[in-house]
Amino acid sequence: MSHLTPSADGSITLVADRRVYPRALVKQTAAVMTSRCHLHLDLNDRGDVVATLTPIRGQAGDLRDAAGTFANILLAEVVRENLDAQTQAARNLLVARALDGALPGPAAPPPRDTPMEELDEG
Repeated sequence: MSHLTPSADGSITLVADRRVYPRALVKQTAAVMTSRCHLHLDLNDRGDVVATLTPIRGQAGDLRDAAGTFANILLAEVVRENLDAQTQAARNLLVARALDGALPGPAAPPPRDTPMEELDEG
């Protein structure tokens, strides 16, 4: 988060730099936070997401704490998405190998009839 600005009306505004935080992840994080505060998302002139957190009427809670939680969740989501992108090829290979091993192979030869005497010799 590049800015955390408290307002006179009790709200706090966060600016998520578009070069660091994808819009979809900011929206996802905002959805997670809706039980703690009201959120309004907008874009500034640079294309950064501006999130305004306002308290829910009748609900106690520190908006600075909520803003910190918002920033932490957003950072965790960015790290998770980066890790997902880095490991995508390996995961695809593992799934392909697992599916390949689950497919039926060539038909096994039919069992041959073994005389009982041969079984007793071993």
